[in-house]
Amino acid sequence: MRQPARAVRQDVSVLLLGNRHKLALVTALAMTRDGQVSLSELAVAHGVSTAVYYPPLKDLIALGLVRQAEVLAGQRRRWYERCGDPRVWKGLRALVRALEDFSPPANSHDPE
Repeated sequence: MRQPARAVRQDVSVLLLGNRHKLALVTALAMTRDGQVSLSELAVAHGVSTAVYYPPLKDLIALGLVRQAEVLAGQRRRWYERCGDPRVWKGLRALVRALEDFSPPANSHDPE
């Protein structure tokens, strides 16, 4: 992730993906030019602990959408990169863009 963090609504992330930090991780992976994200950089950008991204990262790895990037000699920071079907990432980029201006109705959180 070598670009500014995008604002990500945690309420939308919970309702859509079941985790309040998963959308931020998906957004970072989908929108970064090189397809790589450092969890520590992402955490700093969003003002949270790095640990909040481990459960969503584990899910994305299990789906085959993310893998740990090769660790370069002398580098301590771990990077994760998107992988898998490029059509999925194209769709996720479109979803992230569509959600940027999305506002659920005020009563959408109420059970029926």
